[in-house]
This record gives sequence, C-alpha cells and structure tokens, in this order.
Amino acid sequence: MKKSFDPIVVANTLWVTAHGISSLLIDGQVPAENAFQKFPALLKKQKGAVSPDIRQIFEAISQIIFTGLLND
Repeated sequence: MKKSFDPIVVANTLWVTAHGISSLLIDGQVPAENAFQKFPALLKKQKGAVSPDIRQIFEAISQIIFTGLLND
C-alpha cells in the first residue's frame, strides 16, 4: 500500500526544520563543522532498500536540533 503525504505538510515540515537548524548554526549553538557529518551516509540507499532510511535521517536532524537547544 502506497503512503500518501500532504505536500503542504511536507513543505512546511522541511521549511521549519531548515529554518530551525539554520538559526542554531547562525547563533553558534551547533558547531557547523560537525553538524552534518552523518548525512552523506544517511542519504544513500542501503543495499536492497527502496529509499534512504527516513527514520535515521529524522533522528540525526533531531540530534542536531536538541544539541543546539541544550547549548542555549
């Protein structure tokens, strides 16, 4: 069964995430040099997978955001 996503919800989620991480980077709450270390590997499809593991990508983004918020 194919999942259907509301494009407005997806667009807003991506915008909020990008804005939040950008704000944390600009304010120096997240060190830019290592904020996205895991992403090249996370964005690649794993052998036999249909697409990248969205859960792992979300966890990596969450870690960046929570690290920045804790450094406030």
